[in-house]
Amino acid sequence: MNINTDYKEKYLIIQNTKIKIMYNDVLINTERCEHIVLKALYNLKSFSNLDVALPLLNVLIIDKKLIDYYINNGFVIIISDKVYAVECRTKINEDALSFEKGMLGSNTSFTKVFNDNLYLIRNRIKSNKLKSLSFDMGSLSKTKCSILYIDGIANKDLVKKVYKKLNKIKIDGVLDSCYLKDYLNKFSLFPVITSTMRPDKASSSLLEGKIVIIADNSINAIVLPNIFIDFFHTMDDYYTSYILSSFIRIIRLIAFIISIFLPSIYVLLYLNNNSLIRISNKNTLLDIFIQNIFLIVIFNILRESDLHKNSNNASSFSLLGGLVFGTSASLSKFVSPISLIIVSLSTLSTLVFDSYEFQNTINILKIIVLILTWLLGAKGLIISTIFIFVSLLLTRTFNVYYLYPFIPFNKKSIIDTFLRIRVHNKYRNKVFTNNIKRGKI
Repeated sequence: MNINTDYKEKYLIIQNTKIKIMYNDVLINTERCEHIVLKALYNLKSFSNLDVALPLLNVLIIDKKLIDYYINNGFVIIISDKVYAVECRTKINEDALSFEKGMLGSNTSFTKVFNDNLYLIRNRIKSNKLKSLSFDMGSLSKTKCSILYIDGIANKDLVKKVYKKLNKIKIDGVLDSCYLKDYLNKFSLFPVITSTMRPDKASSSLLEGKIVIIADNSINAIVLPNIFIDFFHTMDDYYTSYILSSFIRIIRLIAFIISIFLPSIYVLLYLNNNSLIRISNKNTLLDIFIQNIFLIVIFNILRESDLHKNSNNASSFSLLGGLVFGTSASLSKFVSPISLIIVSLSTLSTLVFDSYEFQNTINILKIIVLILTWLLGAKGLIISTIFIFVSLLLTRTFNVYYLYPFIPFNKKSIIDTFLRIRVHNKYRNKVFTNNIKRGKI
């Protein structure tokens, strides 16, 4: 296993003097190291008092116990008569997020360069316990990939299981890290493996005992395993007060219910001869069920068009298309105004979630519930609700219950679910790690 190959140790013999050099390849400016530090070393006549002899601004004499600290902060360590730390910290051109944007915190995105992506995570978690298990994927593409985890927090059996699964993959080329999702995941209606463009989200997942997979030429990092409650959390929740973030999480729960069940409840009221809904649909050209299905499809087409256009004008196109289509459809009696409002509200509620996979799951569930409600009425709505709950109950992600910490119930983990209690930083999620308390690693 190629673990932490970005940590380098080299020995130089200059003027019959053996010098040891240590550094992290992704955290330092290699050009500065080679052309300034090494060049200066070769030109020295004496290797004592390098802090004075080296023509560099930041050269420190340090204790051996601090070697790891300085390496993880972008210093080159030179060991001769003493231990010297030479600052060679690199700085990359950070890309802005085009998706998963937050109101607070960092809006930095992963890049297409493997070393830059590893830098963005190592720059947030400055510890040798952050392990990088590197390997090449694809018989033709030879794409560099890496499994990231924190030793002492992540479950080692889970790391081995993921590594073995990836080793068994026979594929010509891996053009993006997302190629690996289908190979790692068994069929599931709910997403158990997700991707993110956010280094802070990937780093936070690592601290929770999860595994992150990055690949060269990919701006996405794979995060696994995921449970149901993860999709109701965002990084902004931890950048604001626990009262405000708890309120927003309740809003997301309400949005989840609205997005799946509102169109079906609307159809159910029509089937039960609600006078107001009957009157609003009296002169429409389409049946109420066809109206809802048609509008759901149209709004999802607009959503997809947003994703494949330039971010500067995508929202303008979809907004204009929605306004023109909605007004025209309503005035021409193609659909009723209430149907338009109901499906619009349901679609907007879906967009509350930043996970593209979870949005698609909600849309599938919405259509299933709508069809069963139209065919069976109230019984169909009850059956579909039971179906969703049973699906959640039976879904497992790498032998972890999807509804954890509700089923099985865990008192310590429940404090950071639909509500965020103030003391949430004290505990880690027990389902991913045996080390519950923070600050122990």
